[in-house]
Amino acid sequence: ECALQISSQVQMIDLQLDAPKFPKVAVDGRNMVVVVEDSISLAVNIIFYSLTNDGWVIENAFEEEESAASVALSGKTALVGFPYASRFAGVVYVYEQNGFGFWEKMDEPFIPSDESYGRTEQFGNSLDIDGDLACVGDADYIHLFRRDGNKWVQFDRIDFKWGACSIAGDNIAIGSERSALMMLYKYDEDQGKAVPLQDPIPTGGVSSMALSHDYLVYSGFELFIYRREETNQTFTLHQQLGIVEYSIITLDKDILVIGGESQTHIFSEQNGYWGETITLDQSYLLYQLSGRNLLTTSVNDVYSFSIEGCAPMPTQMPSTSIAPTTCYGIEITVVYDRLPWQNSWKLRIIGANGDDSEIKSSEKAADGDTSYADSICLQEG
Repeated sequence: ECALQISSQVQMIDLQLDAPKFPKVAVDGRNMVVVVEDSISLAVNIIFYSLTNDGWVIENAFEEEESAASVALSGKTALVGFPYASRFAGVVYVYEQNGFGFWEKMDEPFIPSDESYGRTEQFGNSLDIDGDLACVGDADYIHLFRRDGNKWVQFDRIDFKWGACSIAGDNIAIGSERSALMMLYKYDEDQGKAVPLQDPIPTGGVSSMALSHDYLVYSGFELFIYRREETNQTFTLHQQLGIVEYSIITLDKDILVIGGESQTHIFSEQNGYWGETITLDQSYLLYQLSGRNLLTTSVNDVYSFSIEGCAPMPTQMPSTSIAPTTCYGIEITVVYDRLPWQNSWKLRIIGANGDDSEIKSSEKAADGDTSYADSICLQEG
């Protein structure tokens, strides 16, 4: 019933173009930006919207000549990446919302052009922003920027080829389909640079990822959820979802949306675990979530879904009111071969009797191996 309600109330966003092609979208609160090419004029339109009682309405728009590949939005700041501009050197334009609600294009774009960093290939291929921190990817690096008054300055870069990045607060996650590791960093204000947050996470390749203050979610050959209890702790594997199809992820607080090949899966959190609560029998190219507003894109259109009225809650999730009957300690060892897509898994039960005190963290095996220890509880029935 909830899926039918959401599907029946979908709003198609008015792009005011006769032939839009491959729109990209970013949303934060009641602001939205759509970057879309007009297949007739070949111009790229950057259209800003605000959410009203009548739905999303256009505030103002800009037109660019180069093709855009990425867009991100945080508060009153939007970034749009043009990796093919300036003979594939790339550039990222900055847009700010003024006090009257209209958006303005800033005079100074993101360009890593000083002597320390030089120019690289396809700068702006990926990007993200949260508050006063931003990250931009190109063919060789992830470039890190911070807001300094009314300007953005580059303070660091991470050696990571064709990487994508996700920012939450002062934390930065970096991954790629071409890399077997995900890197996690924290912006250290005292040192003025990014420092490792924890050891790299073996992934075997990342097709999509999302980072929040409490969770790190990524899809590879399956979908993995990492969690931390406190901001000063490291992320550890918390839950593994049996979704093996190619997935696009968007996450905001207690809602997780996963777009697969044929369906859209909406998960919500309860008692520290994620359970699928709504399944839509449609799939889309891109997904962006802010609160209970979900934006999706197809080849030509942008759609808005509101899941506020549904208030999805898990129906088949672990509950603290059900006492587990038996607990086992488990140890998972992942052995990576030279090629990241050739993985072998070993799983063995190392504890019984239901006594968690007997479960010990496994030591690392040979160089390159990664071990993970946890416990699992089985319920009657």
